Amino acid sequence: MITRDQFNRYKEVRDSGVTNMFNVELVSQLAWLTKNQCFEIMRYYGKIEKAFSESQPVNPELPDRDIKEENYDCPIHGTGEGSDCPRC
Repeated sequence: MITRDQFNRYKEVRDSGVTNMFNVELVSQLAWLTKNQCFEIMRYYGKIEKAFSESQPVNPELPDRDIKEENYDCPIHGTGEGSDCPRC
């Protein structure tokens, strides 16, 4: 799972323009992230940005939903099997 702090550190590196964001080795060092976290942010950037926008809570949860977590793989809500998070 990616935290708001991790995402913000990634964005700070991106916004600084100091490196090409595909240089994951350097980005991970500058943002204090693992390579896997960088790849996860790159893969789900839009979903993470939407979840952490000002209009969304830090940990968006949809109440009263029967969601089988093993059926999706989401950096925000957890990991399972599959690729579409029903909460995003």
